[in-house]
Amino acid sequence: MVIGGGDGSCAGIGAGVVEPGAAYCVIGTSAWISVSTLEPVPDPQQRTMTFHHVHPERYAPMGVMQLAGGAREWGWQALGDGELDLDQAAAARTSRGRRPHLFALSHGRRNVVEPGRAAFVGLGVQHDKATMARAVLEGVGFGLGQILDSLREQVDGIDAIRLIGGGGRSAFLANRTTSLNSGPSAGLTGEATSAGAAVAWRGRGPLIGPLPNGT
Repeated sequence: MVIGGGDGSCAGIGAGVVEPGAAYCVIGTSAWISVSTLEPVPDPQQRTMTFHHVHPERYAPMGVMQLAGGAREWGWQALGDGELDLDQAAAARTSRGRRPHLFALSHGRRNVVEPGRAAFVGLGVQHDKATMARAVLEGVGFGLGQILDSLREQVDGIDAIRLIGGGGRSAFLANRTTSLNSGPSAGLTGEATSAGAAVAWRGRGPLIGPLPNGT
């Protein structure tokens, strides 16, 4: 018999998300937000799904967007010219005034994977590459906000969110997640998924205690 956990469950352990209501957000090529609960959380609208937590008495409801850092990579390849630092330029663009939005490069996870589709809505002749780059990043932020809203409809007590993955080290996305969350978002360093897998392999530890049958 092999006891372990999937990448999402191990990431949750590595991020210290064990107690009910604790939540984390992974921003990599794809992204998801997950929360620890005592019971499965079936979503009648099928916006979220529930996995087993590594902890034997917890579950891990989550919502997924297929492209997050992947949307940034696409945007930077399309807009980059080798001279403009799009990350800095996007962050410097004001949030005031009329600017375009990108909706939506990739939907959440479905039974059938569809090619990414997107549209810049509200694009005008006054908008430049930096503004379009910001629209890409804000599109990711709005997608994460929809996931968080869906989880909050079903789970009480979600306050702080721990950020992991490469995107979690982005000041812009961290600030965007904080504003959507209306609460703190703490970025964690290190490989949370690997750390969680190590805890699961060890079988007992300060985060999860003994696995079933004392193994």
